[in-house]
Amino acid sequence: MTTNIDSLKTTLRRWTLILGVLQITVGCLVGFIPPSAVAWFRGIVMAHIEFTANGVLMIAFGFLVTELRLGSAALKVWFAMLQVGAGDSDRDVPDVVLEQSEWNRDCRRYG
Repeated sequence: MTTNIDSLKTTLRRWTLILGVLQITVGCLVGFIPPSAVAWFRGIVMAHIEFTANGVLMIAFGFLVTELRLGSAALKVWFAMLQVGAGDSDRDVPDVVLEQSEWNRDCRRYG
């Protein structure tokens, strides 16, 4: 039984580290997009920071997965929730863009 959990922990550790490095790589690649290439550069900067920070956190969790005292099912749920939590880093961008554009419009209107 413990060898199955140890094997699962090793597999989850490997995949968490791989996906963490992938997120850092994507974050760095997004950071190379020049300001003239996009209409709203602050969103690119925010995505760059969020992808990179999520990747660093995933790598930290990858190193700590062997210390977790969870069963097989709980480890699988933990891994799935980690991926879901790290994957929605840019969901709030449209709301921020809308609020920013409304704020700019009001500032131009009222001086």
